[in-house]
Amino acid sequence: MERRWARNRMVMGLPFSIHLRGQFEQAAAEAAVAEVWRELEEVDRIFSTYREDSDISLINAGRLTPDGAHPEVSVVLDLAEHARLLTGGAFDVRFSGLLDPSGVVKGWAAERAADHLLNLGCDFYLNAGGDILAAATDPARPWVLGIEHPTVAGALLAVVSLGNGALATSGSNHRGDHIIDPASGLPQTRVRQVSVIGPTLLWADILATAATVGGPDSIPAGNWLADHEALFVGVDGTVCATTGLTDLLAAGQIAPVIDRIIPPSGGKVATDGVTATGGTFLRCDWLVTGQT
Repeated sequence: MERRWARNRMVMGLPFSIHLRGQFEQAAAEAAVAEVWRELEEVDRIFSTYREDSDISLINAGRLTPDGAHPEVSVVLDLAEHARLLTGGAFDVRFSGLLDPSGVVKGWAAERAADHLLNLGCDFYLNAGGDILAAATDPARPWVLGIEHPTVAGALLAVVSLGNGALATSGSNHRGDHIIDPASGLPQTRVRQVSVIGPTLLWADILATAATVGGPDSIPAGNWLADHEALFVGVDGTVCATTGLTDLLAAGQIAPVIDRIIPPSGGKVATDGVTATGGTFLRCDWLVTGQT
């Protein structure tokens, strides 16, 4: 008999949860989940901008240099610089004058931590503050995920199928106008919500944030990675989607009316750290409410 089991915890200032589906040993699952929490808490100790003793806070206070910090700080800052170049500056962890790599850290840390779940031999998804990293052992049984509608309370915009990959959503629905356009220093005003589906949570999350700033036209302009699909809702309610997004919609479930298909750019090849490895409503395994 198939089992379903879940655990949750507040980590990095966000609600995280782990969901297992299939056959697995209980003791092994408990041990793997404990390792996930341990790794996320260690990442928080290094990267939190809310802890005065974190490496990032010490760097911003001038009491530590990046070269003198934990080695993983350099790894994350290298990824952040690749993200800045890829997105044409729409994603920039230094735009305010202080260092805040939170937009990189959540997806990066979630992927690393989820590695502890791989040997359980079952399906799982990790919910990182509403963004999802999923794995399914049977391609015919993907996870079914609902994307919250940004303007209609309690409604879904779309339902998607996700086997192995990630779904990240960015926008103003839950946290207000918190996404800043680095070029102007002001909150972005063109997009209400963007959801991105791709191979890894690291890049799905980064691209969702950048696309919120750059808008749909940033994709044909080339500020994108191949194998990532996006669903936009503009401030005027216009819905745009990349060409492959419709293939990911769950059959027989809620689907949006798409006003415009975004022409592809072909994406940029992932190199030097920019790795892309990684109807009628029936039911969802998770309602995606993340607005990071």
